[in-house]
Amino acid sequence: MPYKLEIGQKLKKKREELGYTQGDIVYMTKISKSSIIKIENGKTTNMDFYFLYAVTVELSLQSLLDVKIDLAPKRKLTETRSKAIKLTMKIKNLISENFFNTPKTVADIKEELLEKKLIDISLKSGEISNVLRNIEKEKGIEVIRDGKINRYKEILL
Repeated sequence: MPYKLEIGQKLKKKREELGYTQGDIVYMTKISKSSIIKIENGKTTNMDFYFLYAVTVELSLQSLLDVKIDLAPKRKLTETRSKAIKLTMKIKNLISENFFNTPKTVADIKEELLEKKLIDISLKSGEISNVLRNIEKEKGIEVIRDGKINRYKEILL
């Protein structure tokens, strides 16, 4: 059963146990009757409505949210994007370890990642460069341009 429907049914059951009508809930919450019907049928997308309804019928949020929810995104990231995220995390770890306290080239970074066995030798330098550009945009590192060679250094605050 979809989790919103399960939550809506819990709210309806509690309302009925208290002897309240949907009109009573409308009056107490100032939520429209059509929205109350949608809540009870698990059709509304505004979670605030579910919470306001729960508070009104004195149903704890813990018990309201004790439902099975499929913990998976609607769409999985592409393998390319997943690899980029993992590489980003590895490079950010190097930043936190002060590896970038002196300027480093992409080759230096690749060598360090290889030495720590964090990447496969087949990883292209361009993939590292792409990640470094994104980290630079986030103000995580600065780039020092020296002709055709870029060196990356941590930003000192």
